[in-house]
Amino acid sequence: MPYVRIPFPETEQPQEAHSEGSCPVCSAISPALKEQAQEHAHLFRYLHMVPVEEFGVPQYEEKLDRKMGDIEQPNIIYPVGNATFAHVYPDPEDARNYYIPVEPIIGGDYGALLEMVEDRLVDVVHKLPQPTSPEEQKEVLLEALSRIATMGPGNRNGASANGAKTKSGGRAMPKFLGNPQDQAHGAGVCG
Repeated sequence: MPYVRIPFPETEQPQEAHSEGSCPVCSAISPALKEQAQEHAHLFRYLHMVPVEEFGVPQYEEKLDRKMGDIEQPNIIYPVGNATFAHVYPDPEDARNYYIPVEPIIGGDYGALLEMVEDRLVDVVHKLPQPTSPEEQKEVLLEALSRIATMGPGNRNGASANGAKTKSGGRAMPKFLGNPQDQAHGAGVCG
């Protein structure tokens, strides 16, 4: 299971309704970063874990330029593609900064979910025609995934359950049938 180590404690997000007006993070981030957080629930969750009292609210940049390398304590988030962002975060005890990948997997323990998905895939794959080529193998796997997954509320771009590309070029996050964390994928975005 992939694990992203972040240099500050992961905090649990409150389950009650999120209020943008009373949220110090949502009221402090730039409109461009807020727009990205509205589109990507994992970025929203991540922003609420960042200790803004230590280095402030991250600055959002669509593209980096060489001059930014001179910033003494950078706190910058930028997109790297496929719904993934990078956070350049200062390390006060080292000359090198942290480069934290902000991916859909961040902020959650999905080990039990992945085990459940694997079990369901095994059950479904045995009922489908056996593939004879790598292309057929891919098609069978995509068919099996489409039978056990639907799109969750966090997928605002209308992609299909088989992970078809979204309008932004990223992959859609499937909602697995019977997943107790379904509601968390799209919950609590700024706005």
